[in-house]
Amino acid sequence: MANKMTRKDYYSRLIEIVTQSRVEDAVEVCEFLTHQIMLLDNKSSSSGQTKRQAENDGLKGKIVAVLSANPMSISEITACDSAFAGMSNQRMSQLLSQLIKAGIVERVKEGKVSKFVLA
Repeated sequence: MANKMTRKDYYSRLIEIVTQSRVEDAVEVCEFLTHQIMLLDNKSSSSGQTKRQAENDGLKGKIVAVLSANPMSISEITACDSAFAGMSNQRMSQLLSQLIKAGIVERVKEGKVSKFVLA
């Protein structure tokens, strides 16, 4: 299957078509299409971390600092630091899953309870 054309590819192709044709307002159309390409470039370059992602990175650092060689459950981790006060177990689980995926934390099953330890 061939690669799909992006909006930028379409705009570039349209510029080629317009410049080869004998359209009266070809200059204005080309300027418009070039401006659209510039907007797409600006949009893709400005996509950085959101406020929530930056907050999560800080929380993940605190989780790593709290974890020790002893396995800890989500409830035990939450009770260790005031920064985790009011945080739901689901959110803590999501952050721990991201740390597991990154290879920083390991999940250890003790009976029916999942506990976490530094990798």
